[in-house]
Amino acid sequence: MNAKEAAFYKAIRNLDSDRVLAASKVAIDALAKSAFDKRVASLRERMARNEVSYKSLRSTFPSNGRRPADARAGQAPRQFNPLHAPKVPRLREPQMRFGSWHLVDVPPFLNLTSQNVNVFTGATSPPANQVAVSADASGDMSFIIAAGDGAGTFITGVGPSPPIDYFQNNSAASCSASVGQAYVVPEGVLAGQQAIVRFSASVSFSWTAFWDSEWWRLATGDVWIGMVVNRFNSNLTWVDNPVNFQTMLQTWSDENIGDDQAPGGSSSGLELACSALVEPGFIYNCWICIGADVFGQMEVSTGSSFSQAAMTANVGSLVFDTSVCPEPF
Repeated sequence: MNAKEAAFYKAIRNLDSDRVLAASKVAIDALAKSAFDKRVASLRERMARNEVSYKSLRSTFPSNGRRPADARAGQAPRQFNPLHAPKVPRLREPQMRFGSWHLVDVPPFLNLTSQNVNVFTGATSPPANQVAVSADASGDMSFIIAAGDGAGTFITGVGPSPPIDYFQNNSAASCSASVGQAYVVPEGVLAGQQAIVRFSASVSFSWTAFWDSEWWRLATGDVWIGMVVNRFNSNLTWVDNPVNFQTMLQTWSDENIGDDQAPGGSSSGLELACSALVEPGFIYNCWICIGADVFGQMEVSTGSSFSQAAMTANVGSLVFDTSVCPEPF
């Protein structure tokens, strides 16, 4: 960058990063908690509605003390897809171009994580180690998350080594990891006008999931990638989230006499992009997010279910394209 570009870059980064990160942590956690609470309420309603029918099915097809998993015990262990997110090309320093402002930002990024766990009635042990989630300033993110009767079933290649020893419990869990950057349009730059910003990033990632359902116990979950923009006023009071979307990579909802699946996928450079109106004086924090929701039931005497997901991702740079809105007619 030349001196003029460097000065402007410094102006739009004239922020207290610690305060911005703390404010965004509150906003992201509130967003995640609201969605999680709605999901838990929906799961409770669904189980109560379906239990009458499935209870009848279980009595019609007695297990004779043998669970469907026992019949599969002699099969070869499930082979999960290896988790490895290719590193994306990295610039050594930010790049900026005037006209319509074009800013390519590089690490270090702001980063944060969020997680929620709910144990349903009937748990035989407390929830522990259901979620391991991380995000760092380099742009690397990962998580591994599980719920239900998952004794001895693990996805390896992400998270702690050896794998977390998940306690068995009747539960739901969610998590997200985010990296991003904050900026503010300096007062006087737009002369009272609004501008449109296009925020984009190329993300490499690898994910895998596993679930099983026995004797019609519910296993549900999803794995997703998305974007969130938090808007704050100059006092860092949250205003709204002008952008909040998730792209589902995998969803499942399984109620079966005996079934299990282990899909996975990867990308070397998925482009995510969004647009929002911006105004001088407001602070905008733009996040690339990955996450998952899982649910499993543990009812050993009448069959159980389990859901697990894991993901690694990498963001090499964040791009901000900004242009002033035309005058209204």
